[in-house]
Amino acid sequence: MQALLNLATTLDRAGSVRRSTPHLLDAVDSSPTSWVLPLLVAAGIGLATLCFLERRGRRPIRMARIRAAQTELLLAEASQRYQSLFDRNPHAVYSLSGDGDFTVANDACETVSRYRPDEMLGMNFAQLIHPKDLDRAVQSFLRAMRGLPEDFEGTIVHKDGGTVDLQVTALPIVIADEVVGVHGDGRHQRSTRARSPTVSERGW
Repeated sequence: MQALLNLATTLDRAGSVRRSTPHLLDAVDSSPTSWVLPLLVAAGIGLATLCFLERRGRRPIRMARIRAAQTELLLAEASQRYQSLFDRNPHAVYSLSGDGDFTVANDACETVSRYRPDEMLGMNFAQLIHPKDLDRAVQSFLRAMRGLPEDFEGTIVHKDGGTVDLQVTALPIVIADEVVGVHGDGRHQRSTRARSPTVSERGW
């Protein structure tokens, strides 16, 4: 604003400029206010426009940063919820790679198998299945890898050589429309009655 006032003061002295360079001002009225005022108004509008555009230019950047921060918070919350569900689950919860190797296992897996979660990493699930149920377990895993949820009841052999009868639900892990592994949820069988048919056997 001070610069505009200085400009007005200078232009008010245009009479001397007119006398020294009359050919430049011949088209202008002899009264300085007739052309100084429009010039000041134009300059003020230009300044206001620049300020407006500057603020408008910054706004999308600020909004993008706010949205990015909100997204990060939501992802962190979702991750914590999943981790809590995984860690505190009383069932043996685990994930298998596409080859059937354990990639993660919660503490309840140790209660069932006697293997610590870190010992299970890299083990293949087939190493735990009792020979009598191995073929059915492999078929259930392969169906889950084709994108079909599976229920399986069978026996595993734990670290100390004993056996445990389990009910297992296997769910495909899908990333970008591709099945990359299997989530498993194992729990003790409710009873010793005859084995229930799996989802595939029921035709669901």
